[in-house]
Order: sequence, then C-alpha cells, then structure tokens
Amino acid sequence: MTDSSAPAQTPARQRLEAARAQAADLADRRAATITDAATTDDGPRVAQVGETVHAVRSGFSVPQSLPTEWIGGPGVLPLTRGDELVITQRHVDAARDRLGGPGWLGLVHDAEAQRRRWGHVVLVPGPAPAGLERWIRGDRDWSDARERAMLAATDHSDPVERADAVAAVNAKFGAPPESNSSRTVYRGDAGDLPRSR
Repeated sequence: MTDSSAPAQTPARQRLEAARAQAADLADRRAATITDAATTDDGPRVAQVGETVHAVRSGFSVPQSLPTEWIGGPGVLPLTRGDELVITQRHVDAARDRLGGPGWLGLVHDAEAQRRRWGHVVLVPGPAPAGLERWIRGDRDWSDARERAMLAATDHSDPVERADAVAAVNAKFGAPPESNSSRTVYRGDAGDLPRSR
C-alpha cells in the first residue's frame, strides 16, 4: 500500500532536490580540500610571540609600535648583525602589512623570500650562535672593526709585538680593502706642486 498523504514529486521538484544534493556534495568536497590543504601545506611558518630571532646582517629596523603611536619619530629598533630579538605581541601588531598579513614576521623562516625581497638573508630563527662576529667581510662594520684592531696593534712599542699583533689582525680580518681614491705623489723640488694620478 502506498502513502497517499505524501505529495507526488513533480519533475521540477526532482531536479531541485538533485541540484541541492549536488551543491551539498560540492560544498563538502570543497571543505575537505580546504581542510586538507591547511593541514598539509601551510607554507612558510610565521614567527610567533615568544620566539627568538637574530640578525645575520646589520641595517634591518624592526617596528616597535604602530605608526599611530609614534611620538617624536618612528618607534623602530635598528638591528646589528648578531643582535637577538624576542618577538612580543607589539612586534606582531606593528609588523602587520596593509592587508593584515604578518609582514616581516612571515619571512623569518623563509630565506628565499628574504633574498627576493632584500637581496640577502637578514633574520634567522633562534638565538645567535656563540662567537658570531658582528661584521661581514667588506661591510662598514668590518672596516670599522679592522681599523680599530689595527690601531691597537700598531700601538705596541716593541717591534716584535707590533708585528705579531698586525699579523693577528690580518689573520682575523683579512687584507685591507683596496682603495679606489687617487693618491697624491710629490716629486721634485720645493717649488714643484704635487700631482695627482
């Protein structure tokens, strides 16, 4: 016996029910795909609050506060090679880009993205290794440190100690940089003028 109280399904009603079932199935598959993608490939990890990072190059400035909080100048912290930074919520808030993305915090764990953006790696996760020099050969910090060390080495009055100290500076820092400046050479009598070459 059939149930006469249930209305008979018309062809239009059957198509509507089939379309609803397909839409529900499609939504379930999309949700599963999004969930799988989120769990399998999140992309580069974003540095989090409490994480320690260190600078491997000098010159990067970390925003310390939102631009609306800058009073008397931007609230930034310039980092020098070897400086460590423990990320706080203020860093996270100040790093957000105009679209709400993580800003520089999204690059800490992605060396290739740093090279694409800045031309070299600037920040590395974790504390700075022991004995990390504050300079890279050829940069301004290297030149300054080499010059200070050489001045201290040549300050020795004993010629043997001075020679040993200069050799130690050259061993640590390498040869001095080539100078591209012109030299003034004086040849001749007191009436002659020096010539540049």
